[in-house]
Amino acid sequence: MNNLFRLIAIIIFTVIITTTGITTSFAQETKTQEEKIPTEEINITANKVKTPQEQTGSSVTVITRKQIETEKKPLVKDYLTEVPGVFINSNGPAGQLTTVSIRGAQSEQTLVLIDGIPVNDPASPGRGFDFSSLPADNVERIEVLRGAQSTVYGSNAMGGVINIITRSGKPSNKQEVKTQLGGETGGYESNRYNLSVTGNMPNIGFSAGVAGTGSGVLSAASPKYGNSEPDPYRNTEIYGNIKYEPTERLKFNIGYRNDNQASDLDSGGGPMADAAGYWTKTKRDVFSGGISYALILKKWDLSVNYSNAVTDRTVYGNPWNPPGFDERYKGTTQNLTVQNTITAGNHKILAGYVNETEKAFFTDYDSTTFTPFISPEQSATMNSFYVQDNFDVCKKLFVSAGFRNDSHSIAGSRTTWRATANYHISESFFVKGSYGTGFKAPTLFQLYSSYGNPNLKPELSKSWDAGVEYLSKDKKHNLSFVWFNNKFDELIDYDLATSTYYNISKASTYGLEIAGKTKLHPRVTAGASYTWMKTRDDRTGLELLRRPSNKFALNCKYELPKEKGSVFAEMVSTGERKDMDFSTVPSTRVTLPGYTVFNAAASYRINKNLEAYVRGDNIFNEKYETVWGYSYPGASLSGGIRINF
Repeated sequence: MNNLFRLIAIIIFTVIITTTGITTSFAQETKTQEEKIPTEEINITANKVKTPQEQTGSSVTVITRKQIETEKKPLVKDYLTEVPGVFINSNGPAGQLTTVSIRGAQSEQTLVLIDGIPVNDPASPGRGFDFSSLPADNVERIEVLRGAQSTVYGSNAMGGVINIITRSGKPSNKQEVKTQLGGETGGYESNRYNLSVTGNMPNIGFSAGVAGTGSGVLSAASPKYGNSEPDPYRNTEIYGNIKYEPTERLKFNIGYRNDNQASDLDSGGGPMADAAGYWTKTKRDVFSGGISYALILKKWDLSVNYSNAVTDRTVYGNPWNPPGFDERYKGTTQNLTVQNTITAGNHKILAGYVNETEKAFFTDYDSTTFTPFISPEQSATMNSFYVQDNFDVCKKLFVSAGFRNDSHSIAGSRTTWRATANYHISESFFVKGSYGTGFKAPTLFQLYSSYGNPNLKPELSKSWDAGVEYLSKDKKHNLSFVWFNNKFDELIDYDLATSTYYNISKASTYGLEIAGKTKLHPRVTAGASYTWMKTRDDRTGLELLRRPSNKFALNCKYELPKEKGSVFAEMVSTGERKDMDFSTVPSTRVTLPGYTVFNAAASYRINKNLEAYVRGDNIFNEKYETVWGYSYPGASLSGGIRINF
């Protein structure tokens, strides 16, 4: 009942502001001022080539730069909560381990890219990615691709792909340099800053900057269980990239980013979990470089890209380890991709080769023998070949189909395939669907750590989805329904009886995603999404942990006249889900209650160079947990400025 009152309150709040703006300016509106929904109708991630959204058979959601600037959220993970089929789990507030699950898949089965570069950590147990403090200041757009995508993206893409595309300059005849300086402070001693420079000039585009986030007074383990020790965190990001295009055919790019994060930790969730002096330091370095040459202008492009991503993580003061013993996990991923993109009539064909080498070493404590375990550097190599054809039939049926072979130096060879289709019943109605197989090679930790098993086989998946979509002729109104189904086999799990990893699990998930967006007025946009999902551990018959059956999101945005600013409000409601209470021996299965969170933001452009804003997070102070025993921030208010020159 309280959630119903809160929903009514936020709708009234939004309607009052919206109506006020409409009333004061409606007489001045003309059709020439009307703005279509900023859908950014091209996506890159679905087929590895630019594809209009209405021609894509896969399920993909694009979060645009305009959304980021309107909603003013500090971290990438904050925007992923809006995406249908995506669920976020955090071991406490910002700075604590945060994972993302797509359509019920394990978080480690999601491939995370930054500008197309794989950044999953090969030294972590499952080769996952920690979203705990990745800032959004330098992000141009986020593309979330759902379903098995191993055909074009290889291992780790069984559940889907999240591609974070950063801001960059573009070679242009219009020479300009833009600088942005921003700062924010708010509740729980949170702070945020960024400085960026972007340049466009003939033959050269560049960008560079620094961004930081942090907070200081919240405990990772929930205070409701008696925990009170603050667990602050900080993160600093430095980045830069250059694009050089000496001719229309020849293009070069080079980029570098560095993230440094330090976070205090607790010894777990639940009672008596405070742990003074327990913290972790993580450094991520990503270097990339590439060259693209049009062998036949507009018909055949050859690109060669290389990247080197290093994640170096040290854990200090773990209360479960002997005093003075620090854990270290360092993983490196080197990736070389050669891709041919050939246009032949209505066909766009991709043919590529990927060589990927992972290296890792671990210094951890073996809880079964109570002795330190120091692994020499281990490595694995994957050689992959893929082919995909994207084509249309009579401009009504848009199809992609392809296959890939991956040869892993330890786990052997696997072939995956995928096919998608989007058929235009009319100018506004489409039916679409996809079917794909996926695989995930065992991680170096699962193979060679103190719990490792060198005989592990790859995890496997089959997934399909089908749906219908409506897009009005003026592109102001959009509504889609998608049914999805996933089967996972040979899942790698930790066997408590033997303290070793084995291929012992199977799982299945299925559900419905509904998403819509509408332009209520030239300056008012509303959106909503709903996900209904069922999951099953096929070995035990139980629901999978931390996967809610329901998630509902609602938002509304009002833009002030003359681009003076905006008002944004949203509600995200997540249903109950299962988890484990590890404070008992043996651990017990529990149900975490559902929760509803309301957020809002407002900005005002004082002049063409200066913007001020305020943001309210969890404004009704909802108490909830996404992982049992860990806290989540209550109500907070933040304010900041942005200076552009």
